[in-house]
Amino acid sequence: MKKCKYCNADMYDYETTCRYCGSVQPEEGSTPPPYGAGNSAHTNGNYGYNNQYNSYNSSSFNAQDYYQRNNAFDSNANGKSRGIAALLAILLGGLGIQYFYLGKSTAAIITILLSLVTCGLWEIVMFIQGILMLCMSNYDFNQKYVDTQSSFPVF
Repeated sequence: MKKCKYCNADMYDYETTCRYCGSVQPEEGSTPPPYGAGNSAHTNGNYGYNNQYNSYNSSSFNAQDYYQRNNAFDSNANGKSRGIAALLAILLGGLGIQYFYLGKSTAAIITILLSLVTCGLWEIVMFIQGILMLCMSNYDFNQKYVDTQSSFPVF
């Protein structure tokens, strides 16, 4: 495994683009370009390489700190918080709001349909899902709900 040159997230050796911050990685042996120079993922000001001090800007996402702290309300590189998703699932789970928040609109629509078909009993399943989201780690949350290719992640 290797580390992203911009956000310090773990990457597989075959990956050329970071799945957390979206930056294109420079070739091995070369240094990353300075902030905003040719890397479109860093032109928005969220991530940047500070060439003067040979370190990352304070506004960059640090995956290692994010996973070690395991704070439910810390945002990941995509801006999604495990705590907010869990609260949405607990309070408004039958409406699929937590899936809309996570960018899984197909899952949200399926949740709405299941709530209608089961006369609201599906909300109990979403309530349980919200509690499980609060109890899991940030890493497990990202793997299960954010980074997954599944269109309907339930448990």
